[in-house]
Amino acid sequence: MKKGRLLAAAALLLAAAGLLAVNHFGAAGTQAPRGIVLLVEFPDVPGVSSPEPVAKKFRDMGQYLSEMSYGRAEVKTEVSRRWFRVPRPLAHYRIPAADLKVKPGPIFDLTDDVIAEAGGELALDKYDFIVFFLSAPVEKYGMVSLSGYPGIFGWKRDTPPRTRAGKPVDVPIAIFTRDAHLGSIVHDMAHLLGGWRDGKRVAPCLFDQDLQAHVEGKPEEARKKFLKAIPHLGFWDPLSCHYYKKFLPPSGFSAWTRLRLGWLPPGKLREVRPGETARVLLGPLARGESETLAIRIPIEGSRYYLVENRQHISYDRFLPGKGILITLIDDEVAECMGGKSPVRLVDANPKIPLLEGAAFDLGGNEIFTDKKLGVRVRLLGMRGYSVLVSVEPLS
Repeated sequence: MKKGRLLAAAALLLAAAGLLAVNHFGAAGTQAPRGIVLLVEFPDVPGVSSPEPVAKKFRDMGQYLSEMSYGRAEVKTEVSRRWFRVPRPLAHYRIPAADLKVKPGPIFDLTDDVIAEAGGELALDKYDFIVFFLSAPVEKYGMVSLSGYPGIFGWKRDTPPRTRAGKPVDVPIAIFTRDAHLGSIVHDMAHLLGGWRDGKRVAPCLFDQDLQAHVEGKPEEARKKFLKAIPHLGFWDPLSCHYYKKFLPPSGFSAWTRLRLGWLPPGKLREVRPGETARVLLGPLARGESETLAIRIPIEGSRYYLVENRQHISYDRFLPGKGILITLIDDEVAECMGGKSPVRLVDANPKIPLLEGAAFDLGGNEIFTDKKLGVRVRLLGMRGYSVLVSVEPLS
């Protein structure tokens, strides 16, 4: 049986970066995964738009992922020509707005019903992934987007969904409501592309799951509550917050997310150990042609700092600020819950709320010091969009 060519491709890239073994859904894969977007309607919420606006959303997604991966992930999608109607009303499939409150039953029912409806007409098993694009708005379905198969936290099933003819369709599935922002789409596509390894998502949500559990209400009210759930990385990565402003596209992914997905080339990651001194011209993360795109400062075990340069170019022009970001990483942490997070942003300006001023920059905020580790990071100047960074011991 075919086992997720898409996730194997991501695993191969991660293995090349020295971060993961090839251990997702198989060893052979493609770096140009192909998916199909199934238009899904309900008896009480029929589909109203033509396929073209939906197709544009996913063309935009493909362009975004290509830029984030420096051309390594050329994700292609096609959209079904018609709406597939599931047999049960929307209320049967409705889910809560918070990840921790979602139960797999309604999602499994939706997955089974859509595959049964579409599988008789389309050869679904030839695709690397499937997307359900729902006719329902977020306030009626409950969540704007999510991983359907495997589930949000890796829910298990005895068998994959099947067509009416009994043919298994064992590929990853993502679910989006009709008003899903591009940031929501790329957020869950990162989950899908990364897949699972050793019981952990390769690219988990970077918002706080415990705090997000209190998000409810109409979209505007829910958004205000959600902003309390992004204390780890703020608006600096769509895995933390889908977008900075709703009318703007999402910002770019952080260096950590690109590393996890195997998109940041190993040769462009410079390691500087405590006690060493190095001057590094750090190119903007948004541009892959720079010689160095991130600096890694090991601490111990699975913990290290990542230093990256975020400037207002490409998708990073939609960030709340610009400059050098320093993140504290612990790759042993699987999810943002229980007070833990795999990524925590060092806040250069803690008086500014929501980490909007977290970047270090020239003009008075050029130095970060870890006294326990004995390391100082200094910003020395700029060359175009690149920043000359000194990593040095305190003594």
